[in-house]
Amino acid sequence: MVLFIFNAIRPITCVILACFAAVFLNEIADAQFPAVCVQEDALRARTCCPSFDGEVCGGLSRGSCSYTEPSPDFSEKAEYYIYDDRSKWPSRFFDYTCHCEYPFWGPSCSQCVWGRYGDECTEEKTIVRRNIVKNPDVAAKFLTYLQWAKTNASDCMVATTTYAKMWDEDGNFESSFVNTTIYNFLGWLHYYSNKPVHKGAVIVDGSFSHTSTGFLTWHRALELHAERLLQIVSGDFDFALPYWDWTGLDTECDVCTDELFGLPDQNGILSTSPYFKDWAAICGESYLYDEDDTTLCNPNDASFPLVRKVGENNLDNTLPSVDDVMSTVLIPSLDTPPFNKLSNCSFRNSMGGNTNTTTGISNYPSLDKGMHARVHRYIGGCMDDVPCSLADPIFFGHHGNVDRIFEKWLRYWKPTLRSYPIDVGYVGHGRYAYQVPFLPISSHDEMFVNTLSLGYDYDDLDENGIYPGEVIPDNSDYYGECTSRVTTLYP
Repeated sequence: MVLFIFNAIRPITCVILACFAAVFLNEIADAQFPAVCVQEDALRARTCCPSFDGEVCGGLSRGSCSYTEPSPDFSEKAEYYIYDDRSKWPSRFFDYTCHCEYPFWGPSCSQCVWGRYGDECTEEKTIVRRNIVKNPDVAAKFLTYLQWAKTNASDCMVATTTYAKMWDEDGNFESSFVNTTIYNFLGWLHYYSNKPVHKGAVIVDGSFSHTSTGFLTWHRALELHAERLLQIVSGDFDFALPYWDWTGLDTECDVCTDELFGLPDQNGILSTSPYFKDWAAICGESYLYDEDDTTLCNPNDASFPLVRKVGENNLDNTLPSVDDVMSTVLIPSLDTPPFNKLSNCSFRNSMGGNTNTTTGISNYPSLDKGMHARVHRYIGGCMDDVPCSLADPIFFGHHGNVDRIFEKWLRYWKPTLRSYPIDVGYVGHGRYAYQVPFLPISSHDEMFVNTLSLGYDYDDLDENGIYPGEVIPDNSDYYGECTSRVTTLYP
């Protein structure tokens, strides 16, 4: 339940997470749940339709306040999800939201769709994401913008209790919101999407952003939102998130230097980093559970330092190899039943880190020789604790590379939308399910496209997903049971 308040600034903000500091901006902007939407009267009316330029949803040329169908969720565990604020998003809070006319977007239709810029969203632009190690100018900007996002408070507010806890037995509203910084808000968002569904002693593996089909598309959306936030906080609308290409580095963390993401000392503290030595972690694993299932992480409770334990995990003390990446890309199917950590011959599950990259077969729970999760464990510390992993800025370098490999797969196989299943048995992950907790609503199918459709590109991928000088082998050279070149399709 993402409740954040936003008063600051600039109609060009194309992000649902737009919580940034007023010091950098000078006009009205909206966030996922703008200030007017988290007031008692708005919550009672179940309506989130803010005004822009004096008109609801920006006026008819931009959008209209309309009924919003709840997310088309499917799950065999649905009986537990009825207690969860995130289920059938955003119907726990609102029935009516702004529906924007293209190319406008945002909670009040004041913003632009991805790839469009300007007050009237008429400027089309494709930004290019580059390797952070090979582009020091990009790295310097990125690290500076992260610092601004971490140290500048915003008008964004987040809830520290569930929706039901906000109302007492007599139906009186008791607000439970706190201010936070731009960066801590992003960390809280990742935590909230990953909070398990549980009721009493029953705990459901119910992450809305991990463990099932929507893993890659959800994180693609998160990166887009973070990228736009950094553009806004810096005023640099040509900025693109860099990626950290960890492929084939073996035991070398080439970004773990004080010139980049920081060199941990013997205790894992970034004590000499000019950028991150004072950063603290938020929303760790201890925040996932509480006795009555009503308490959410307060992102201002940063009581422990940011820690890394690079290469100290005995299971994963190396990074994925070139062959690991190639073998994963050559899996033709996005996902396969049962659409979780046990899926075999699944590109999504292999990217997630739950298969042996030599065979494409799930090795869960042994988790050896994986991909995405392997890098988290290799970095260690907060990165090895999913709820607080975004507290470590290396998260964005890592997930930039995950998205780059996802895009490589999309361009190589050129799958149709039928490659993405409609019902995967996990709420929030199906083809048309809404990506929780974003507002205005977005669904996974919108992110299952070429990045050029979203306004960005990668510096080393051609139209077929091939790196310069790369030769793609036949996947039968890599896989046993996953050699079929027939992509699994769904209705």
